[in-house]
Amino acid sequence: MTLAPRATPELTALVDLFYSQIAELGTFTEVAAAELPDVFRRLLAHDEHMTVTVENHHRSPVDVRVLDTRTTDTHYSRKILLNRQSDGRVVQFGIVRLTLSFLAP
Repeated sequence: MTLAPRATPELTALVDLFYSQIAELGTFTEVAAAELPDVFRRLLAHDEHMTVTVENHHRSPVDVRVLDTRTTDTHYSRKILLNRQSDGRVVQFGIVRLTLSFLAP
């Protein structure tokens, strides 16, 4: 498998925000969107709002549970879980990094 030039550094940069070693979180293999089963492609390979996409898939609103945050002069980052409101089940773990200059004051 050939990795896209920036795929690994982006993953590492996000994981490094909250973990000292990537292995603490897990192991990762890059997979092209075209190789994903349809259900996973619809969930992961899109340009839509992720939370709304997850809610539509699970047919339930979700709550965002913030586990940890980091703030720098340029970025706000958080480690989160999405829990279905219907039964409390965790349906997604994520690390989000927002560039502050893109946000309205």
